[in-house]
Amino acid sequence: MSIDDDVIKVNTALIYFTDMALLWWRHRSTDEKRGGNTIGTWEGSK
Repeated sequence: MSIDDDVIKVNTALIYFTDMALLWWRHRSTDEKRGGNTIGTWEGSK
């Protein structure tokens, strides 16, 4: 395994988690606009 392989893995993980965060935020924002449940605490998100 080389440094280049590690860079590719890190970049792939970064893209994946960024996309997941954006999808989560879009879903949460849409729910809030529609009058759905909002998450106010950590306990509420479980």
